[in-house]
Amino acid sequence: MTSYSKITARSRKIRQIVLAFYFLVFILFISFIIRDAVSLAKKSYIINKKDLIRLDSLEQQGRAYQYPSGGKGSGGPTIQFKTSDQLSFEISKERYRSIEHIDLLCDKLAYHGIIFDALVNKEDYTLATEKNKDTRLEVYQIIIGNKEYIDIDKVNQLSKETRINSILIWLMCLGLIVYSIYDARKKEKQLSTPD
Repeated sequence: MTSYSKITARSRKIRQIVLAFYFLVFILFISFIIRDAVSLAKKSYIINKKDLIRLDSLEQQGRAYQYPSGGKGSGGPTIQFKTSDQLSFEISKERYRSIEHIDLLCDKLAYHGIIFDALVNKEDYTLATEKNKDTRLEVYQIIIGNKEYIDIDKVNQLSKETRINSILIWLMCLGLIVYSIYDARKKEKQLSTPD
């Protein structure tokens, strides 16, 4: 076997590995698109009040911390705080972006001992109270006095937009992968065709 044929065999093997990688990424992107499309079709992103539990008369311990550019362990802007019974709470993602009068809410949460009501996910609450106090509960609604601060309709709209944007991004990435596969196959055919 000549050195040229060894190089050709090696480069062919590398191209096959690259094609296999592109194919795996292609399958991954398809699965992301299907996941988000199913979520949109079933409207599973919509906050359903039957999945939430209202926690009344919670007393805040210390003060809340606002992280406009992303808090510890979160994927974006967040407000984090604890209660006197050591439960941890946060308002993040679409819920954070749907807060009406955010400055007023942050002013209220700046004081130790503020009393508030919160709507949280039932399953997350059970997990936090029975198994793991370190679980941070996502707040879907916070009520101080008689004022609700999170616009749930806006949360649902933002969640829908997030999924649509996600599908568009995955489709663009998928297009790049398809083009890369096509281009790699074309080059492989050109190299394998004798002059």
